Parts: sequence; structure tokens; C-alpha cells
Amino acid sequence: IPEGVARVGRSGRVERNQRQLDVTIRQLWDKVAPGGILVIAEPGTPRGSALVRRARALVLEVARRDAEQNARRMGVSPPDLSAVEAYVVAPCQHDGACPIKEEHREDGFATWCHFPQRALRSKYAREMNQSARPYQDEKFSYVVLRKQSRAEARRRAARATRRARDARVDDDSDEAEESHHESVVRESVEEWSRVI
Repeated sequence: IPEGVARVGRSGRVERNQRQLDVTIRQLWDKVAPGGILVIAEPGTPRGSALVRRARALVLEVARRDAEQNARRMGVSPPDLSAVEAYVVAPCQHDGACPIKEEHREDGFATWCHFPQRALRSKYAREMNQSARPYQDEKFSYVVLRKQSRAEARRRAARATRRARDARVDDDSDEAEESHHESVVRESVEEWSRVI
């Protein structure tokens, strides 16, 4: 497992108890640096989706409680939700309760949050599966959480947008524009690690 990556669970294996899973998620969140991100990905099964939903709810609840405790210690009124030091980056763009239920009431079918990703198969995998297709579609469930308030993230994004716009207005040449795009990409790579 690469440094900074932890595996929370595996499809087909039931965790010993929910409390142990909650402790693991909390420990992972505690290791995330301020402004950092936690990515939780599981196979795109109902069980994997449920694990991701539980982790999402737990992290957001822990961050809300921490904000409330800090406010009480400082003797100020509790902050609004935009000031809580955690928000969902993806796949949904809200921090409320997950709208996907275990079962649709209208049609009775179970549903879960998952996304397909086409992956190339190695020659060995094609031979083992006796398949001529050079790819397979993998399904996964995931959540990306950032340890920063949504309000602070918006302020930083607005600042970055202003800087980019100002830089472009100052120098309109094609060469300068290309150089600017290269620097934005370089800064993005340094600030955000690639998530696959």
C-alpha cells in the first residue's frame, strides 16, 4: 500500500463490528492534514456503497461536533455549516444526508451509489478469464472529503481565479498564455496529488 493510503475494507468481507470500522475511519481522518483530502473507495457493490456512505456521514458528523466543541470552549455561538472544517468534494457536492436510500419506495429495487470505469486487461487476465475483450468495466463507490471549510475553499478558489485573470490581462501574448497554463498545471500537480 503506498504511503498515505489505507485500505478500509474489502467487498465480500464483513467487518468484525461497526465500532471498529468507525474507529478506523476516525483515525484516518485524524491523520489528514488541514487542507488535505481523504479518499475512500470501495468496490461498486451495495456493501461497498454502504461503507462509503457510513464513512462520509461519520467524518462530517465528527467535524461538526469538533466545531461545536471548539465554539463552546471559546464561548462563541456554534458556527454555521459552511464553517465546519470538512466538506464533500466528490462525487456529490453537498454535505447533507446522502439522498440515496437502500431501496426505492416507488419500484422496490435496491440501489446504491457507484460508477463504472473501463480498465484495460493484461494479456494474462484475458487468458485467465478466457475473454477476447481487451477491457473490463469495473464499478466502484467513492467519496472525497477535504479537511477545510467549504467557505475557505471558496475564498481560495476565488483568489486563484482573480490571480489567473489578472495574469492574463497583464500579458496577452500567446507565448505568455502558454507559459501561464504550464505554471497553473505545475502548481496544480504540486498542490493536488493525482487520484485514480
